[in-house]
Amino acid sequence: MKLTHKLCGAALLAAVGVSLAIPSTTKALEDTNKGGMDIQFARKTTGDIDPGHSEEVVSSGKTMSIPGGTYKEFGVEGVTPLSFGEVTLAANARTFWAKNWTQEGVGSSANYVLINDERLTEDHNYSVSGQITGKLKAGEKELSGSTLMYSNIHLQSKADASIALPESAVADGKTVTITEGETTPIINSRADADKAKGQGRTHITFGYIKATDATASDKSVALSIGNDQTVTQGDYTGEITWTMSTTK
Repeated sequence: MKLTHKLCGAALLAAVGVSLAIPSTTKALEDTNKGGMDIQFARKTTGDIDPGHSEEVVSSGKTMSIPGGTYKEFGVEGVTPLSFGEVTLAANARTFWAKNWTQEGVGSSANYVLINDERLTEDHNYSVSGQITGKLKAGEKELSGSTLMYSNIHLQSKADASIALPESAVADGKTVTITEGETTPIINSRADADKAKGQGRTHITFGYIKATDATASDKSVALSIGNDQTVTQGDYTGEITWTMSTTK
């Protein structure tokens, strides 16, 4: 009986409470419902290479294509070949300047290395290094100890500044010398920098094609041949390897 009494008392109190809570005016109604959303981010495995490059001089109205360009989600997509043209060797003048890269019938450009990072990752730290991996050679004649000095290095990217590779990533002094013996970083490891920066496609450019002073693009890549090397007449070819790698 006690249990019955208490239940009745509780019911009575509830009824009283309800009667007291009734407002004198009509209360506005409000109701909510929640809907979900989803999106799946997948790796990009193919794509077009936009060669757009502000250092280009294009008079034909055509678009320059990068030599040997291949889309890469992460890596070096292309490199302009260095041409020093026909030169006359002198005992006291063994440094030669690379010409601007020219695409016949289209236009000219400063020499550059094109890199891309479109990985879906939080950490975009990486480094880019160069090395002479093929000595200058004409037939059986091979030259040793040659160096390449890249100067007036600057970056060009269409990515938003908040995620683009910053100029501070370029080697100190904006100048590097590439040798046969070891890889030399041109973009330094950025382990202490903002790890979100470095995304998108970036031109690592040497010189300015419209400049007429020491920053000109045709005065920004220098080949030096040692005085101890005996040079014979002929067409010499060599190779430079650029490597892009993640850093911790």
